[in-house]
Amino acid sequence: MPRLFRRRSKAIGLPPGTPVYVGEQRPRKTVINIIDYNEDSFQEKEIGDVAECSDFTDRPTVTWIKVEGFNNLEMLKKLCEKYALHPLVVEDILNTTQRPKIEDFGEYVFILLKMLNFSDEKGLMVEQISIILSQNYVISFEEGHGETFTPILERIQVGKGIIQKMKSDYLAFSLLDVVVKNYFKVIEKVENRIEFLEDNLVENPTTETLQGIQTLKEQVTLLRKWISPLREVTSRLERGRISLINQPILVYFHDVYENVIQIAEAVDTFRDKIPVMLDIFFSSISYHLNEVIKILTIIATIFIPLSILTSIFGLTIYLPPLISIPIIIALIILMMLYFRRKKWL
Repeated sequence: MPRLFRRRSKAIGLPPGTPVYVGEQRPRKTVINIIDYNEDSFQEKEIGDVAECSDFTDRPTVTWIKVEGFNNLEMLKKLCEKYALHPLVVEDILNTTQRPKIEDFGEYVFILLKMLNFSDEKGLMVEQISIILSQNYVISFEEGHGETFTPILERIQVGKGIIQKMKSDYLAFSLLDVVVKNYFKVIEKVENRIEFLEDNLVENPTTETLQGIQTLKEQVTLLRKWISPLREVTSRLERGRISLINQPILVYFHDVYENVIQIAEAVDTFRDKIPVMLDIFFSSISYHLNEVIKILTIIATIFIPLSILTSIFGLTIYLPPLISIPIIIALIILMMLYFRRKKWL
């Protein structure tokens, strides 16, 4: 049974208690759609029985079995048994806490990914996606609501691009490419959050700023956890050692690999920034505290001689207010001018 994890966060700009979600939080029924196509035809059908898959996967066309939701475990297991998936692969598909990986079983290739999304309301959201690549079919298992691969489905429906002319390996590339390109959107949003926090570090360092940095640290740690293993996944795909991937398609997987490297480097940069931001925060707090102490010290320094002067006047000499007040004011002005000349004010 898939497990769900939930972490609490108090990021700047987020309501207190906003969670960082790991895993899909909205239960839904399991839906299996069959998308069967080639250069001249297209057919889409939602099936209620796993046996119906045989009507499509035995054809010379490319068949995409699109599985959404993990609620009906019995149906999922029947599907996995029909295509003779290894028990460990089935376990990895259903256990949504797995790290990205790739395994080549000869007759099929198993690819496990994490689809990442980021919103100001929910923080970082992680959804597991598994892909089975075979000679003439691809099976995708989506943990969540099934909108991840909508752009690819629309391209197939309208015949846009070259996807209908290509084989199953190009379809697997397209699915992987959508997931990786979505990482750039997440990276951009995290970068905007970092810039927002950096602007507040010097001008207005508060408890909320510190909480925002801590939440950001958690999010960057999660990003690194899911993205770092993806280097090895895409590296194996673009090396040309998997027999199910044709040589002309390797250049597409190489492009995905370069995108993953770029994303991983951005995450490493974010991770390096966190300690610097914490140092700036505490330095800024110390600076503002020193400013307050300096002002209090100046006020105390001004009033010490005035207290001595008024004590002397009160004990030995009586001066009328018209004389004593101007003397006190003049003394204050002289001290302020001296402090300003010393650049203490």
